[in-house]
Amino acid sequence: MNKLFSRLFNIFAVLIIATSSIYRSGWVVEGDIFWQTRAGIDWLKYFKIIKIDEWSYLPNGEWIPNSWGWNVVLAFFYQLSNPYGLFILGVLLSSLLLTIIYFSAKKLSIRSDFILLSLITALIFSLNILSLRPALISGLALICFIYFIENFSSKAIKFPLRSFGFFFLFNVIMINMHLSWPAYLVPLLIAISASLYEKMPRNEWLKKISLYACVALLALLFNPVGVKLFSHILFTVNNSVGVIYEWRPIWKAPIYFFPIILSFFVFWKLHQFSKLRIWLLCSIYFSLLGIYAVRFAPWAMLFLTPPMSFWISGLCYPSWWKKRQLFYTSVIASVFLFFIVNLVPRSLKQHGEPSQLESIKLLPKNCHLLSTDVLSSPVVLYRPDVKIFIDGRNDYWGRQRVLDVSNLITNPNKSLLDQNNPTCIMSFKNGALSRYLLTRSDWKLIEQVNPSTLEIWSKENAN
Repeated sequence: MNKLFSRLFNIFAVLIIATSSIYRSGWVVEGDIFWQTRAGIDWLKYFKIIKIDEWSYLPNGEWIPNSWGWNVVLAFFYQLSNPYGLFILGVLLSSLLLTIIYFSAKKLSIRSDFILLSLITALIFSLNILSLRPALISGLALICFIYFIENFSSKAIKFPLRSFGFFFLFNVIMINMHLSWPAYLVPLLIAISASLYEKMPRNEWLKKISLYACVALLALLFNPVGVKLFSHILFTVNNSVGVIYEWRPIWKAPIYFFPIILSFFVFWKLHQFSKLRIWLLCSIYFSLLGIYAVRFAPWAMLFLTPPMSFWISGLCYPSWWKKRQLFYTSVIASVFLFFIVNLVPRSLKQHGEPSQLESIKLLPKNCHLLSTDVLSSPVVLYRPDVKIFIDGRNDYWGRQRVLDVSNLITNPNKSLLDQNNPTCIMSFKNGALSRYLLTRSDWKLIEQVNPSTLEIWSKENAN
C-alpha cells in the first residue's frame, strides 16, 4: 500500500475516533454520571466518603460510594466548565483509549486499511461503553498499562523495586476510582505474566509474578471498606445481576454472541503468535466474563482489534476484492463515518446533559419524586431541592427497592403508590403509571414536555 492510501486511512481513523468519542460523550443515556458527579461535589464540600444519604426522602441508611475517586474527577470537570466539562472529559478519555488501540495495532506492522476495518467492527459492538462511567477509566488504565508493558517492560525488569512501588500506587489509585477494578486487575496480571514469560528463567518468573500479585492485593486494601472489599463487591453484583440490563447473561442479549465467538475463533487461529498474546488473552478473559454479564463483552471486542487486524491481513480474499481492496475499504469507512457524523450534531446540542433536563426543570419545588432510576439520577445534580425515591445506586438501595420501583412503573396500584408517599412523579406518556394516575383524583398532570414523551404529575397541586 502506498503512502497516499496509508495517510488516507490514518485520516479516516482520526475522524472515526473523534466523531465516535464526540457522539458517545454528548449523547448520554445512562443516569449514573449525574449522581456520581453530585457525589463528587458533596465530597469536595464535606470531605467525607461515607455519609448518610441526603438525596432521598426515604434514605436507606449510610451510603458508601463505590468509586469516590472517579466521582471527584467528574465533579472537578463539571465545576470547571459546567456543563461542557464532562463532555470534554468524555471526548478526551474515549479518544485516548481508541487512539492507543489503533497505534498498538500499527506497531505490529499491520496495514492501516486492515486496522481500520477491525476498529470499525469493534466500535459497532463497543460504542456503548465509551461513556463517563468508572468502567471507562478502568479500561483505559488497563490499555495504557499494557501499552507500557509492551514498550518498556525491559526497563521495569532492571528496576524491580521502582516497578513494584509504581504498581502498588497505581492499584491504590484505581481501586478508589472504581470498585470493580479487581475485574480489570486480573487481565493486567495476565499481561505482566505473558510479557515476562520468555524474558527470564521460570523460577524467577514465578517469583516475580507472585510478588506483583501480592503487591496488588495489598494495594486493594486501601479503600473505604478495607478488608470487606470483596464481600462489598459481591453484595453489589448480587443487587445488579438480573436487574440491570448490562449485568444480564449473554443469552439475554444475544447480539453479544458475535464478539465472544469471534474472540475465541481469533484466539484459536493466532494463539501461537507471541506478539499478539497479551491482546488475545485479555480478549478471551473479557469474553468469559461477558458470558456472565454482557457489560464485559464490548471490552473483549476492543482488545481483539489488534489481533483481528493481523488475522484479516492474512486471509485469502477473492479476486474481485483484491483488485479494489483499498477502494472497498474506503467505502466502508466512509459509510460508517457518515453514520456517526450525522449523530454528532445531536450530541453537540446535548453536550453531555440529560435528555430529560427540561422535564427536570419543571418539577415542583421541594417535592418528593417517584420515577425510574435512569430518570431520577440527573435530578440529584440539577435539582438538589427535589428528594428522590431511587437513583442508579442499586448497591445502596438493595435489590428489593429496585424491583418495587419496576413493579410500580409497570403494574401500579394504590397500596404500593401510597406506601412510598411521593408528592411528584415523572413518567412516560401513555405508560402504565400515567394511565393509572389518570384514574386518581388526588394526582394532577401539570406538564407534558415537548416532544411529549414525559409527563410531570403533582400530588400537592391536585384538586
